[in-house]
Amino acid sequence: DALCSHLEAVARGEILRLVGNTCPRHGKSNIFAILWPAWVWTWRPSAKFIYLSYSDELVVEHSVKCRAVVESEWYRTLYRPAWSLLNYQNTKHDFATTAGGRRIATSVKAGVTGRGADYLAVDDPLGVEESTSLAVRETAQRVITQAASTRLDDPQRGAVVMIMQRVHAGDPSDWAIKAGYQHLCMPAEFVEGRRSITYRVVEKKNGHVERVREEFWRDPRTVEGELLVPN
Repeated sequence: DALCSHLEAVARGEILRLVGNTCPRHGKSNIFAILWPAWVWTWRPSAKFIYLSYSDELVVEHSVKCRAVVESEWYRTLYRPAWSLLNYQNTKHDFATTAGGRRIATSVKAGVTGRGADYLAVDDPLGVEESTSLAVRETAQRVITQAASTRLDDPQRGAVVMIMQRVHAGDPSDWAIKAGYQHLCMPAEFVEGRRSITYRVVEKKNGHVERVREEFWRDPRTVEGELLVPN
């Protein structure tokens, strides 16, 4: 629920920089890399996404599953989209909608060149096995930083979202947090002194339109050591 709420806020333009940390095997990639673009396209089919991950195999797997969702009978029947996928731009790495939307998948090693998007989505940019390598960590950070500064079609409204498990004290999450990204942290065990609180920017109308920063979410757990998923 927390991850979905934050991704909805990103899609609405209320959060433009977000880093989310949680445990592995909690469904974050299913929500973030597979279902989020499919949901955004139900009301904004022209949206463009670039997905980055440490593994080319993994980023392609998520791309294929996202494509399967938007082509499924369930999706087409429920949302009745007025668009379809382009026949001439429909590969495992890269597929587009007839309404101008697009989902591009690439690895951190391959990088991003010559392409633009509304959303730069980074899903686990660093593998656990290679996280001890300073060179690998620096490469991941450099690719993400360059993509964030050059690949957004609208630098003022484009969003960057990175969802990952923490694998090293100096991993890309550390850089994003220090750069001022909203930090959604959902540890397996709750620690009162490190409760995660995030903020969003919304428009308020008090005779004139004013953009106001307000608290958006805080970890609802109250008991020290309380589990994220007790089951």
